[in-house]
Amino acid sequence: MHIVFEILDRAFAQTPYPGDEDLTVYGREGRAYDNTWKLLHGKNWREMPVYEFITGDTPIPDLTPKAFHYYLPALLKASLTEELAGYVLHTLTFYLNPAAMQCGDPTWDYRIRHDHEKFRYLLTELQLESVRAVFQEWHESGCIDDAEYQQLLGAYPC
Repeated sequence: MHIVFEILDRAFAQTPYPGDEDLTVYGREGRAYDNTWKLLHGKNWREMPVYEFITGDTPIPDLTPKAFHYYLPALLKASLTEELAGYVLHTLTFYLNPAAMQCGDPTWDYRIRHDHEKFRYLLTELQLESVRAVFQEWHESGCIDDAEYQQLLGAYPC
């Protein structure tokens, strides 16, 4: 597993911070109520308070595609740790798997799929490989089944 951590570190080392104005989908006028922005602004992905973030109101949907891309390695690493996997893994598998992104509200379904598509195209080849390495860890440890593993691999081809 430490090898996967090293792969993630290397793959995302040059990913730029999205900027405080592009952290969440809410505008400047909503900052007083934007707990995700308050939690993350100015923070490097290595400093991300993953537990506080993932147990927030609507953590991943609050992020812009650029911010999700930037903080993804912290979330992926947390999904592989004993203490945080239970909080992070299923949320990540939902937001990383376009086949699973259905909430029943057409407007909401469209937005999360649209944001996913924008996020997906931000990933470099090395980042794609590192994400796929995490999927393999999930699969080999029994956290996801064969069908979900194949869906995730199909959504992130190299």
